[in-house]
Amino acid sequence: MENYGLSKYDWLEQFLALPEAIPSADTFRRVFNPLTQKYLSDAFDVG
Repeated sequence: MENYGLSKYDWLEQFLALPEAIPSADTFRRVFNPLTQKYLSDAFDVG
């Protein structure tokens, strides 16, 4: 996700406020790691 954000920065900046730039891979990992498969399944209603 970080690489995509960096490669599309100019385009994303049209829609998002990016005062601290694109979050790093470590930031994405810290956000998504605590989310369990059960929680995601319930949240997105996936079997």
